[in-house]
Amino acid sequence: MDVFERLTAGGTSRHSTHTTPKGKKWSVRDFKIGKRLGRGKFGKVYVAMEKRSQFIVALKVISRKEVSAWKVEKQLVREVQVQRKLKHPNILSLYTWFMDNDNIYLVLEYADGGDLYNKGPLPVNKVKPIIRQIIEGLNHLHNAGVAHRDVKAENVLLLKNGQVKVADLGWATHITSANTRRTTLCGTLDYLSPEMVSGQPHGKPVDVWAVGVLMYELLTGKAPFEGHDASTTYQKIIRGVASSDFKIPGSLNESGREFLCQMLTRDQWKRPSFTELLLHPWLNSIE
Repeated sequence: MDVFERLTAGGTSRHSTHTTPKGKKWSVRDFKIGKRLGRGKFGKVYVAMEKRSQFIVALKVISRKEVSAWKVEKQLVREVQVQRKLKHPNILSLYTWFMDNDNIYLVLEYADGGDLYNKGPLPVNKVKPIIRQIIEGLNHLHNAGVAHRDVKAENVLLLKNGQVKVADLGWATHITSANTRRTTLCGTLDYLSPEMVSGQPHGKPVDVWAVGVLMYELLTGKAPFEGHDASTTYQKIIRGVASSDFKIPGSLNESGREFLCQMLTRDQWKRPSFTELLLHPWLNSIE
């Protein structure tokens, strides 16, 4: 069974269009496609309008040929399966999907505020609600036994009303217990945890570390362990907050510094869970 058969397994349509619970079979002709929002390794994302309802969506167009050539079938299946099952206000919604002879199409919630890339530096009172919502969404994933594994600024989207959406679950994986660990090196270098870069088995704590990196980046405009080359960055990540040139953002008070450093704890076993972080005094205080 190939990726396309697996995508349609479990009671969904095995034809070139996906059948929704209401019986609708979708095709690309149902959408008016607008400007390109972004481009990934295996596809492009466009803003699109469903013609009948005039509802605005993000349409992710993924080349079937490239998926097969790069052997990322499992990654695509995982993204669809995880995203269509998990519903939360801070996780980008997958409305439906369909395919034709050339492409697979994911019909996604449209985030009209763009992503977090190059949004920093921001003041603490702007960063705190963003971080809280990211943690709320990822906590929902973790409680469902899923680790995201690619948390970064580009994968956190905004609505103009201030709502935050965690997106792109292509590297997500099921973590069935506290002791479950994976060994795949995945994600983006600046956000990788010490256990990942040193080749150790990893689990949900990689997401906690990545949120710490993202919080630092939003506050300062740069990644905390960025080096002039990959090797230097690896070494800085492994040293963590003990790195000689690591500086805690001066805009944080003592409680905020503690909150950040807890997430950037080198030992993955000592990092707090997202459930614990949601109870932290800093996250629940008003700036």
